[in-house]
Amino acid sequence: MEERRKKVIEEAKGDESLMVDPPELKRYEAWLMARQKPSGNFTSEATNLVASKIGELVEKNTQGTIVFEGRDDILTVALGINEHPGRIRTAPRGVGFKKFYGKSSRSTLGGVSQDDLLAHLQALEQKMNIDFQHKLQKHLQQQRTELQQQMQKEMQEERAQIQQGMKLLQQMQLELRSERPKEMFIKEHVESVGTSTNGSCSKVMTTEDLTKKMDASEDYLKKINNLKENSFSLDLDHETSELSVFIDRVDLNELTSGIKWLSTSILSLWCTYLHRMCISKNFNKLFGFLDPNRILVHTKPAEVIQTYIQNKLDGEPKKCYLGPLLNSNHWQLFVICPEDNIIFWFCSLNRSPKKNIKVILEGALEGYHLLRGIKKKKPNWKNIMGHQQDNGWACGYYVMKNMFDIIDACIVERFNEIFTDTSSYEKESIDHIRQLWAQFFLQKVEEQENQEKKDLMTKQKRLKKTYI
Repeated sequence: MEERRKKVIEEAKGDESLMVDPPELKRYEAWLMARQKPSGNFTSEATNLVASKIGELVEKNTQGTIVFEGRDDILTVALGINEHPGRIRTAPRGVGFKKFYGKSSRSTLGGVSQDDLLAHLQALEQKMNIDFQHKLQKHLQQQRTELQQQMQKEMQEERAQIQQGMKLLQQMQLELRSERPKEMFIKEHVESVGTSTNGSCSKVMTTEDLTKKMDASEDYLKKINNLKENSFSLDLDHETSELSVFIDRVDLNELTSGIKWLSTSILSLWCTYLHRMCISKNFNKLFGFLDPNRILVHTKPAEVIQTYIQNKLDGEPKKCYLGPLLNSNHWQLFVICPEDNIIFWFCSLNRSPKKNIKVILEGALEGYHLLRGIKKKKPNWKNIMGHQQDNGWACGYYVMKNMFDIIDACIVERFNEIFTDTSSYEKESIDHIRQLWAQFFLQKVEEQENQEKKDLMTKQKRLKKTYI
């Protein structure tokens, strides 16, 4: 090839018009000339094939159907082999990529362009994201399953604890209760109907009384009878300490029948109802309540009852304290006015307080005054006649009615001047008290059910935060 170049230069020396720099050979032209014999044939069959392919590529390039740029020129495409970075075909020795082609605008790595590498990385990143999402969903599902299992386990444990606590509470409540008037008591005194003053009440109901039906208009009482549960543990608002009352189906049957004695559980919940009534009427600073389960004179030591009353008077200062008392199977009511040093005594059979009761209440008042640095004489007792019962089971309702009237009319003194009617309460008055109690009982049950659901949801959210 160099000899031909020299020959062309020699021939042109005689003609100055021909003395021009020969056109620069393209790479594929130099490559072909280097492999041609003087006869014009190529040195090998492989070169013939490459030459044919170069011819096709040149024609397409001329027609504009293919454009060759930079390192991807006709020769490289025809050979199908990238140039070695150390030396370029048809270029002088030592000429590499940068020197021959110049600095590339698209860097390559191992023969791969930057765009191709970027596309590959994007595809790889997308695949990794998909894999990560799948793994994350699987992990979250596993955690969700573990959380649900953990929550179910804890709920079962909590339910078991509640059931165990209910059983313990029931046992404790039964221990706290005074002896409930039994049906056997009716049989023992059936001969003295209308004459007995030493039994439970002045008159004992007959067997026919037990068959009376509940008034069809008593909707709240019907709702109580339709309840599926047989026992309830309800918080008592009138006690500052965390105290609850246990009410079972027997207690409810006593009230819904309207012709049976009432247990202390019924009167305990009634105190909470009246406590809320005081709050709604803004009488809360005037009236306090002594829980009947805490002042059972036949089951608790006198000093325990006295200490309870004394602490109640000192810790929750009120004008009057109402204490429903179950004494010898008969409900009575006392009202303590500490500042006036007076105890009002209500009994629907017009019985005076027994000596042991007077000792307890007087001792509690004396201790209260000593705590305040005051020494007073024994309190003044005032027996209040009030309405008198004419049957043997209504004493509990008389106590509830008297307590309601005191709160409703805000009576804090002159009880003996106000409670002067000694007639028996009409059935409508007793039924009104039963309806009020039943309505409040249903409300209290609903309140605690809603609170339990709320507490459970709060616990579930807390557990969810812990495990996620």
